[in-house]
Amino acid sequence: MKTSWWSTNQPIFRSIRRCATTPIPLQTGSPGILLRKTVPSSFAASTGLTIIAKHLVSGSILATMVRNREIHREYLGISRGRVTPSSGTITAPLGRKDGSIIERTIDFEHGESAITHYEVLEEKNRHSLIRLTLETGRTHQIRIHMKYLGYPLIGDSLYNPDMEWISRQALHATRLRFHHPITKEPLEFHVPLPQDMQNVLEGIRPDA
Repeated sequence: MKTSWWSTNQPIFRSIRRCATTPIPLQTGSPGILLRKTVPSSFAASTGLTIIAKHLVSGSILATMVRNREIHREYLGISRGRVTPSSGTITAPLGRKDGSIIERTIDFEHGESAITHYEVLEEKNRHSLIRLTLETGRTHQIRIHMKYLGYPLIGDSLYNPDMEWISRQALHATRLRFHHPITKEPLEFHVPLPQDMQNVLEGIRPDA
């Protein structure tokens, strides 16, 4: 299958940036889509799975699936401290921050609906590993919602520049589940926690 070394850390179809990626095997000649695993690198702000449309037809179908919430996305994140409550749902609309073309903020008056479900999986080295699932896919949604909860992701240069244990935002897209936009075959993919995030939990500093 013809591949490309371009991927994205942003919500599907929003932007494309160069980063280190590894192709995920699909059926040979799988029509319409590529799957990429972004790995830790100097380019990657976050890691994990991303769908890339190979042409406009599959791209249009995937965009509709995203709007209809037909793509299940599961993330792993790390925050400093013990997250309480240990599970819940964050419902807080997001909007663009005044004076910035990049940053987002909670905006109950003009923001777009945003819903994130979270659950703490384990606590190690005074940090919490959190499973996060999205009902919506707003820009920076997980990062803003965790900050709103009071437990921002570590390593986030934009919203929480806590770089003691990791030099990038501790966010990893671990699981994707959806129906193929062309064949309608049910698909599910999973990649484990990357080593740099595992090191945080094990207490291994970046310069160790």
